[in-house]
Amino acid sequence: MKKLTSIMMAIAVAFFLMAGQALALYVDSSADYWVTTDFTTNETGTSTFTLVNTSENPEYSFGIYAKSDFSNKLEVIASNSTPGENVPISVIFDKNAGNPTAQLDGGLEQAFDTAFGFYFYDKTTYVYTDAALNGGLDPISIQYNELSAAVMISINDGHLVNGSDLSPVPEPSTMLLMGVGLLGLAGYSRKRFAKKG
Repeated sequence: MKKLTSIMMAIAVAFFLMAGQALALYVDSSADYWVTTDFTTNETGTSTFTLVNTSENPEYSFGIYAKSDFSNKLEVIASNSTPGENVPISVIFDKNAGNPTAQLDGGLEQAFDTAFGFYFYDKTTYVYTDAALNGGLDPISIQYNELSAAVMISINDGHLVNGSDLSPVPEPSTMLLMGVGLLGLAGYSRKRFAKKG
């Protein structure tokens, strides 16, 4: 009975910790790549981006790049854009027939991945969400709200873009850790039932 009580206490603590995390508004995200949340329900998805404020350097443009080929870019917000003048810009993704595409509102479609990263460009240097493409530097910060699927993407000097309908792509190590944990639980359960039988 004492063992059952401690197991129930551990489950209760885990539940409250997870519930507390779910109620958090925005949390730091270390995800390099993202997908639109609409892909879970249908073949097309739309994510919207809005320039919130600019830093001392309004020369940055903002865009997305394909996970499989970082040279495949789509500029979403041009440099010298001004907050207030810049209406939300939608990027429409389509993965019909296995040939994913992306396009801006009313723009031409271009071949693209369903998973993508974000970049800032200051007319001389691209800065990507994947630090490996920046020589190990990670100047882009992403805050993520899981409940609303919203992100706040910023670069060190304060240039800030809001995005909506986005979800991080799980890293392989996260999936591996979850798989090992599930295997451990299955082994424990099997051992426990074998003792009873």
